[in-house]
Amino acid sequence: MLEVYGAQWCTYCKQLKDYLDTNKVEHEFIDIDIDIEESVVLLDMNLNTIPQVFEGDGSLIGGHDRTIEYLDSLEAYRKDLES
Repeated sequence: MLEVYGAQWCTYCKQLKDYLDTNKVEHEFIDIDIDIEESVVLLDMNLNTIPQVFEGDGSLIGGHDRTIEYLDSLEAYRKDLES
Protein backbone atom coordinates (compact mmCIF):
# COMPACT_ATOMS: atom_id res chain seq x y z
CA MET A 1 0.00 0.00 0.00
CA LEU A 2 1.22 3.49 -0.84
CA GLU A 3 1.41 6.33 1.66
CA VAL A 4 0.48 9.68 0.14
CA TYR A 5 1.42 12.78 2.10
CA GLY A 6 -0.57 15.82 1.05
CA ALA A 7 -3.27 18.32 1.92
CA GLN A 8 -6.89 18.85 0.92
CA TRP A 9 -6.16 22.30 -0.58
CA CYS A 10 -3.42 20.94 -2.85
CA THR A 11 -4.52 20.54 -6.48
CA TYR A 12 -1.79 18.03 -7.34
CA CYS A 13 -2.67 16.00 -4.24
CA LYS A 14 -6.32 15.83 -5.30
CA GLN A 15 -5.38 14.88 -8.87
CA LEU A 16 -3.07 12.12 -7.63
CA LYS A 17 -5.68 10.83 -5.18
CA ASP A 18 -8.25 10.73 -7.99
CA TYR A 19 -5.76 8.84 -10.21
CA LEU A 20 -5.09 6.29 -7.46
CA ASP A 21 -8.80 5.84 -6.76
CA THR A 22 -9.65 5.47 -10.45
CA ASN A 23 -6.90 2.90 -10.95
CA LYS A 24 -7.76 1.08 -7.73
CA VAL A 25 -4.31 1.54 -6.23
CA GLU A 26 -4.34 0.88 -2.49
CA HIS A 27 -3.18 3.95 -0.63
CA GLU A 28 -3.45 5.86 2.60
CA PHE A 29 -3.81 9.64 2.32
CA ILE A 30 -2.05 11.43 5.15
CA ASP A 31 -3.26 15.03 5.42
CA ILE A 32 -0.32 16.96 6.83
CA ASP A 33 -2.63 19.85 7.81
CA ILE A 34 -4.61 17.55 10.09
CA ASP A 35 -1.81 15.26 11.26
CA ILE A 36 0.93 17.83 11.82
CA GLU A 37 3.27 15.25 13.38
CA GLU A 38 3.32 13.33 10.10
CA SER A 39 4.63 16.39 8.25
CA VAL A 40 7.87 15.97 10.22
CA VAL A 41 8.60 12.92 8.06
CA LEU A 42 8.73 15.16 5.00
CA LEU A 43 10.74 17.88 6.71
CA ASP A 44 13.29 15.36 8.00
CA MET A 45 13.85 14.25 4.41
CA ASN A 46 14.05 17.86 3.12
CA LEU A 47 10.91 17.32 1.04
CA ASN A 48 9.29 20.73 0.73
CA THR A 49 6.51 20.00 -1.76
CA ILE A 50 3.41 17.85 -1.73
CA PRO A 51 2.24 15.34 -2.62
CA GLN A 52 5.01 12.94 -1.67
CA VAL A 53 4.41 9.21 -2.09
CA PHE A 54 6.14 6.33 -0.35
CA GLU A 55 6.06 2.57 -0.90
CA GLY A 56 4.93 0.38 1.97
CA ASP A 57 8.57 -0.28 2.85
CA GLY A 58 9.17 3.46 3.31
CA SER A 59 11.06 4.06 0.08
CA LEU A 60 10.26 7.35 -1.64
CA ILE A 61 8.59 7.25 -5.05
CA GLY A 62 8.24 11.02 -5.42
CA GLY A 63 5.63 13.62 -6.20
CA HIS A 64 2.62 13.74 -8.49
CA ASP A 65 4.33 13.31 -11.87
CA ARG A 66 6.94 10.80 -10.72
CA THR A 67 4.32 8.64 -9.01
CA ILE A 68 2.10 8.46 -12.09
CA GLU A 69 5.12 7.67 -14.30
CA TYR A 70 6.18 4.95 -11.87
CA LEU A 71 2.73 3.35 -11.66
CA ASP A 72 2.24 3.54 -15.44
CA SER A 73 5.61 1.82 -15.97
CA LEU A 74 4.60 -0.96 -13.57
CA GLU A 75 1.33 -1.44 -15.45
CA ALA A 76 3.15 -1.56 -18.79
CA TYR A 77 5.58 -4.12 -17.36
CA ARG A 78 2.70 -6.30 -16.13
CA LYS A 79 1.03 -6.15 -19.53
CA ASP A 80 4.29 -7.22 -21.21
CA LEU A 81 4.52 -10.19 -18.88
CA GLU A 82 0.96 -11.24 -19.72
CA SER A 83 1.50 -11.16 -23.48
